[in-house]
Amino acid sequence: MQGCPNTILTPHVGGSTAEAQAAIGVEVASKLVKFVNQGCSLGAVNFPEIENAVDDKTHRVLNIHENKAGVLSKILGALQGANVSYQTLKTFDDVGFFMADIDI
Repeated sequence: MQGCPNTILTPHVGGSTAEAQAAIGVEVASKLVKFVNQGCSLGAVNFPEIENAVDDKTHRVLNIHENKAGVLSKILGALQGANVSYQTLKTFDDVGFFMADIDI
Protein backbone atom coordinates (compact mmCIF):
# COMPACT_ATOMS: atom_id res chain seq x y z
CA MET A 1 0.00 0.00 0.00
CA GLN A 2 2.94 2.33 0.53
CA GLY A 3 3.37 2.74 -3.20
CA CYS A 4 -0.29 3.56 -3.91
CA PRO A 5 -0.92 7.13 -5.06
CA ASN A 6 -3.16 9.32 -2.92
CA THR A 7 -2.74 7.01 0.09
CA ILE A 8 -1.63 8.08 3.55
CA LEU A 9 -0.74 5.39 6.10
CA THR A 10 -0.80 6.10 9.83
CA PRO A 11 -0.16 3.82 12.81
CA HIS A 12 -3.10 2.69 14.90
CA VAL A 13 -2.59 4.36 18.28
CA GLY A 14 -5.96 3.58 19.92
CA GLY A 15 -5.48 2.12 23.37
CA SER A 16 -1.74 2.71 23.45
CA THR A 17 -1.70 5.34 26.20
CA ALA A 18 -1.62 4.46 29.87
CA GLU A 19 -5.00 6.16 30.34
CA ALA A 20 -6.56 4.16 27.51
CA GLN A 21 -5.16 0.89 28.86
CA ALA A 22 -6.56 1.69 32.31
CA ALA A 23 -9.97 2.51 30.81
CA ILE A 24 -9.99 -0.75 28.85
CA GLY A 25 -9.09 -2.68 32.02
CA VAL A 26 -11.97 -1.07 33.93
CA GLU A 27 -14.41 -1.77 31.08
CA VAL A 28 -13.42 -5.44 30.80
CA ALA A 29 -13.54 -5.95 34.56
CA SER A 30 -16.97 -4.27 34.75
CA LYS A 31 -18.34 -6.52 32.00
CA LEU A 32 -17.00 -9.64 33.74
CA VAL A 33 -18.58 -8.63 37.06
CA LYS A 34 -21.89 -7.88 35.34
CA PHE A 35 -21.79 -11.30 33.64
CA VAL A 36 -21.00 -13.15 36.89
CA ASN A 37 -23.57 -11.23 38.96
CA GLN A 38 -26.37 -10.81 36.40
CA GLY A 39 -25.66 -13.05 33.42
CA CYS A 40 -25.43 -10.00 31.14
CA SER A 41 -23.39 -10.78 28.03
CA LEU A 42 -23.96 -7.56 26.03
CA GLY A 43 -20.90 -6.59 24.03
CA ALA A 44 -19.55 -10.14 23.99
CA VAL A 45 -17.64 -11.32 20.96
CA ASN A 46 -18.44 -14.78 19.53
CA PHE A 47 -21.04 -15.34 22.25
CA PRO A 48 -24.83 -14.80 22.38
CA GLU A 49 -25.83 -11.43 23.82
CA ILE A 50 -28.47 -11.37 26.57
CA GLU A 51 -29.43 -8.83 29.21
CA ASN A 52 -32.37 -8.73 31.61
CA ALA A 53 -32.93 -6.62 34.71
CA VAL A 54 -32.26 -8.39 37.99
CA ASP A 55 -35.26 -8.93 40.29
CA ASP A 56 -34.57 -9.54 43.99
CA LYS A 57 -37.65 -11.79 44.15
CA THR A 58 -36.16 -14.35 41.77
CA HIS A 59 -33.17 -16.64 41.39
CA ARG A 60 -31.32 -16.45 38.09
CA VAL A 61 -30.43 -19.66 36.25
CA LEU A 62 -27.81 -19.54 33.48
CA ASN A 63 -26.80 -22.34 31.15
CA ILE A 64 -24.08 -22.22 28.50
CA HIS A 65 -24.27 -25.19 26.18
CA GLU A 66 -23.54 -26.62 22.76
CA ASN A 67 -26.12 -25.35 20.28
CA LYS A 68 -27.88 -28.57 19.29
CA ALA A 69 -31.41 -29.91 19.18
CA GLY A 70 -32.99 -31.04 22.45
CA VAL A 71 -31.02 -28.90 24.90
CA LEU A 72 -33.87 -26.49 25.66
CA SER A 73 -36.22 -29.42 26.30
CA LYS A 74 -33.79 -30.85 28.85
CA ILE A 75 -33.33 -27.49 30.58
CA LEU A 76 -37.09 -26.92 30.83
CA GLY A 77 -37.50 -30.48 32.12
CA ALA A 78 -35.05 -29.68 34.93
CA LEU A 79 -37.09 -26.55 35.77
CA GLN A 80 -40.36 -28.47 35.87
CA GLY A 81 -42.42 -27.41 38.87
CA ALA A 82 -40.68 -24.02 39.19
CA ASN A 83 -42.51 -20.80 38.41
CA VAL A 84 -40.40 -19.23 35.68
CA SER A 85 -41.08 -15.50 35.45
CA TYR A 86 -38.62 -14.85 32.59
CA GLN A 87 -36.65 -16.96 30.16
CA THR A 88 -34.67 -16.46 26.99
CA LEU A 89 -32.32 -18.45 24.82
CA LYS A 90 -29.84 -16.98 22.35
CA THR A 91 -27.34 -18.78 20.16
CA PHE A 92 -24.18 -17.80 18.33
CA ASP A 93 -22.78 -20.38 15.95
CA ASP A 94 -22.33 -23.53 18.08
CA VAL A 95 -22.84 -21.86 21.50
CA GLY A 96 -26.20 -21.53 23.24
CA PHE A 97 -26.89 -19.30 26.26
CA PHE A 98 -30.06 -19.81 28.32
CA MET A 99 -31.23 -17.44 31.07
CA ALA A 100 -34.25 -17.84 33.34
CA ASP A 101 -35.52 -16.09 36.43
CA ILE A 102 -37.37 -18.38 38.86
CA ASP A 103 -39.63 -17.08 41.61
CA ILE A 104 -38.27 -17.61 45.10
